Amino acid sequence: MTNTKKLFWSFAFLPLLASCASDEPMLDGSLDGDINTEDGVYMSVNMSLSGNGAATRSFTNGDNSSDGGSEVGSDKENNVSSVLIVLASPNDNKFISYSYVSSNSLSSMTAGSEKVYKAHAKFSKTAINSYYSGLASTGENPRANVYVYCNPGTKIVEKFKTFQQGNRNWTNEVYELADRNDETLWSSTSGFLMTNVSMATRLLPANMGDWNLYTSENSPFDLSGLNYSGQPNEVDNQTNRGAIRVHRVAARFDFRDGSQMDVENGNGAKGTPFTYNVILNSNEKPTVQATIVKMALVNMNKSTYLLGRVSDDGLNSGASLLGAEKPWYTSANGTPVAGSGNYVVTPLAEKMNTLFDTDFANYRATDLFHFPFFGEDNEVGGIAEGTWQTQLTSDVVKNQSDNYNDKSYHVWRYVTENAIPGEPDNQTNGVSTGVVFKAKMRATDELKNSSDRWDRELYDAINNVGNKLGNSSTDPVLYSFGGKLFCTWNHVQTAALLAAGYKPGAATQKLDRSVSLYMACFGNGGAGTVEVNGEKFTDTLPVDTSSANYGWVQWSGDNFSDAYVDAYRSKVTGAGFTIYQSSLDKEAGGWGYYSYYYYWNRHNDNSQNGVMGNMEFAVVRNNVYKLAVTRLSTLGHPRLPQNDPDSPTPGQPDEKSDLYITVSVKVVPWVVRVNNIEF
Repeated sequence: MTNTKKLFWSFAFLPLLASCASDEPMLDGSLDGDINTEDGVYMSVNMSLSGNGAATRSFTNGDNSSDGGSEVGSDKENNVSSVLIVLASPNDNKFISYSYVSSNSLSSMTAGSEKVYKAHAKFSKTAINSYYSGLASTGENPRANVYVYCNPGTKIVEKFKTFQQGNRNWTNEVYELADRNDETLWSSTSGFLMTNVSMATRLLPANMGDWNLYTSENSPFDLSGLNYSGQPNEVDNQTNRGAIRVHRVAARFDFRDGSQMDVENGNGAKGTPFTYNVILNSNEKPTVQATIVKMALVNMNKSTYLLGRVSDDGLNSGASLLGAEKPWYTSANGTPVAGSGNYVVTPLAEKMNTLFDTDFANYRATDLFHFPFFGEDNEVGGIAEGTWQTQLTSDVVKNQSDNYNDKSYHVWRYVTENAIPGEPDNQTNGVSTGVVFKAKMRATDELKNSSDRWDRELYDAINNVGNKLGNSSTDPVLYSFGGKLFCTWNHVQTAALLAAGYKPGAATQKLDRSVSLYMACFGNGGAGTVEVNGEKFTDTLPVDTSSANYGWVQWSGDNFSDAYVDAYRSKVTGAGFTIYQSSLDKEAGGWGYYSYYYYWNRHNDNSQNGVMGNMEFAVVRNNVYKLAVTRLSTLGHPRLPQNDPDSPTPGQPDEKSDLYITVSVKVVPWVVRVNNIEF
């Protein structure tokens, strides 16, 4: 009896294929467990990793490609250490048979930028015969759909053991990431899971008797080439067929420091990494900067289809298995051209569709995502609850460089597919995959050298001069309004009165109480008693008890109960002020004032700010998303959601007209070296 582990090697074995015993079942070249050599037939197939394209914008061209260019992956992203091959009937995808090849049955050859794998796989002759017995005689060669799973891992392999011939649901298999640290889809040891790019239908021998030609491991039936050329039993799987294209089930996020990309326009601080000018004085000189110190992925889908699919509306009903993603074109007025594109479908599609229709009030991000952006109370939850995995940006750019153009990006992390069904407005903060950037405020010497005492106090507070910061409750509170930053509420009061025309020392004051800062601070009433630059001013107009100032006065006395604190925050943020309190981050620079920028990942950019397009915010398999923050035009969201007048909610659209962060994104197909595998 022939030993099924003995292979005919077409090429010398190279040691770059490491065997991972813990990830591979103890099988003898097949998953059909109890079959013996006499019951086996051999097949081979060539397989290549897909990719094409060349350009710079984030836009899908069709056929799962992008106009953003191409990316050559690293060895660990390209290696194949085991393969599962599946045969199914061509019209209805009924399961026929399957075979598994482990690492000790693979050899590889590297030639230039191409990596070739050779292997032979054994299928159950009984299963093939059963399939032939059910076919009607048409005089034409039978056909089969061929599916390839590279680096499937034990969990997936064990699942395929349970499928019976005739099963139609096997193509809907979903992989569930067990926890936030489950990296099975992108394992650096057992390899990246890869599956078909498109449907691959191949010819089989004309009749069952012809399979007797392929019972030897040295002469397998070729699912990608020409069999018995010129003979009566010739079968051509080479012409218009050939290699089966596969791509990775996961996507990748890369990152680079974008602060130096737009220094000439005053957006970045020259020579200071990750630093941007966010507030300027009247002389257009930067007074406050923001340095991005950390970043975190949010809303990563817990589940993914092993085989991709698309549909007209993003739902599973009517989905096309392995269909190509098609681009959405827009007319001159910016509206999508009807029927021009489609949607990638994910396992969450039906759940998301329910959320949009009826259930956002009961939305729980933790049920759907790892690293959920929102906590159980539907407030931004990652900061307080520790549900995000944050990394220092200075560490991210120490990671491996990419293989794209000037290699200025660095591989950050891998991500599951996530696309939102239905109308563009369904793309919301609650369900879209995004990145949170954490920034620390920096005050410039423009404030330090200012003649205004408030500027100097702001400088001392932001830069923690004298290391006086140390208690979020008692440290100076900063307030942002109208693009300006104020140090303590007394600074707000002073600036509001001066903006309204207050004249220090004047016996009679005539104030323009309609100016925006005055109204935001004092509402429709008077200022009460306020100290303005050392001079006490008492207003005769009654105080507006609904104003932000009244809320602050009530709280700032001896009323430190939660009710007064809540009322103060509600009135102040309700008037449009953002509240920044000090906090400690030992990794990112100690005590200081931090803010957060929320970016929702763009897949197809419609280039229209404030108007969302179909499939604009998504993560699609085998794409590399290259992120570079090129501009911060204002301070970000405060650390505490209750201090934020614009705190996100699950139903908030991903794109608004008041943009405050610009991220340069290049979407490229994850093009890698060609891998040809024969079974």
